[in-house]
Amino acid sequence: MPDTSSVTGPSDMVVRGFVRNGFTVSRKTSERIDMVKMKLYNALNTSDLPGSLVLWKQSNLAKQSDPAILEVWNHTEKYCTFLRDTLEMYSIDRKGKCIISSVHVGKRLCNAFWNGYFMVYGDGDLSKYLQPFCRDPMIIYHELTHGVIQYNFPLDYSGQSGAINEHIADVFSVIAHHYLNKTTPKSGRWDPGSLIVTKRGMSLRTFDNNKAYDYEELGVDEQVKHASNFYEGPEDEGGVHINSGILNHMFYIFCTLLDEVIWDKPLKIWYGALVGIRHDCEFEEFAGRLATSCDNLYSDRELEFLIGALQGVGIN
Repeated sequence: MPDTSSVTGPSDMVVRGFVRNGFTVSRKTSERIDMVKMKLYNALNTSDLPGSLVLWKQSNLAKQSDPAILEVWNHTEKYCTFLRDTLEMYSIDRKGKCIISSVHVGKRLCNAFWNGYFMVYGDGDLSKYLQPFCRDPMIIYHELTHGVIQYNFPLDYSGQSGAINEHIADVFSVIAHHYLNKTTPKSGRWDPGSLIVTKRGMSLRTFDNNKAYDYEELGVDEQVKHASNFYEGPEDEGGVHINSGILNHMFYIFCTLLDEVIWDKPLKIWYGALVGIRHDCEFEEFAGRLATSCDNLYSDRELEFLIGALQGVGIN
């Protein structure tokens, strides 16, 4: 195990998106963490991570009454079911890694993130604008996907490759939710974070062409949905959360054109594009990988829809 005495989280889910957060991490996380599938800790609103171990086996779940503990445990387990059923992945690293999660981290922490070693969940601002981040299973699925990416598809977390990284986390969160609830593109959710934003009709992400949020307390959603609006500045690690909206919207267009469950063909196409991906892959290369994956797996119909979706967001 690497030294985890000081760890900074690589992302994520806060308003623009998923900012970095650094916390003091206890060395006890290095003690045989792969012995079981999941372990859940309570940080008791401190930054001393991972906190106190409160749950490590299913048989103890009935003794828990804390909503955060129950939500994280149950939705982490559901995400693992999604990986197993759809991709034959029995752990996030395909080597049996235990998933460690810490709830109630910090005071009024408006964030949740995979810090490179385990999951971290803040309580939001105590329901003023943002509720506890574990309240929305799509946030849990998004962040766990960063672990999947880290161990299987090591994309850089900056610039275009970082935007692809964020896009994959968003896509897997939506696909997992659709699969677990057996919904269609028309009936399923496309709004990660909507269950924690207190203002009706707002979320932290959208896949269609609408803004996720736009009100004084949270500001305006900065995600762009077309390559003509591509952000090239230094903020947000070179726009990893801003520019991922282009790929998200492309995925949405493809799925609505296809009009089939998104955990079948779309998931297989996207997963195929990830296998062997370069760490510094950029948008046009990723588009090519998607087209190759689609062409290898399906007919001209699916490829035509994919090309139409790419053109719809300005990617050739």
